[in-house]
Amino acid sequence: MSTQAALAEIHGSSLNDGMAIHTKLDELLEQRKKSLYWLQQQTGVSYTALHKLRKDRARSMDYDVLDKICKVLECEPGDLIVRLPDEPKGKRKA
Repeated sequence: MSTQAALAEIHGSSLNDGMAIHTKLDELLEQRKKSLYWLQQQTGVSYTALHKLRKDRARSMDYDVLDKICKVLECEPGDLIVRLPDEPKGKRKA
């Protein structure tokens, strides 16, 4: 199973409709023992927007939002966002 397929299975959906970007928001919050609600309160970013990021359903992210999240979580953008490897060409999705 590919990394993208595994993440899609975990999140219960197709991963960003084929996009290979994944946010590690859940992992960062878990490491800090904080909730998405806490992050919303600290950043002022809407809960809905944060939830979409967490579930890899966001279509885009404003630099201001990225900066706010990184400041509060004391991390770098590369700690929060990763690009997954592309699916090999010619491989069919199950």
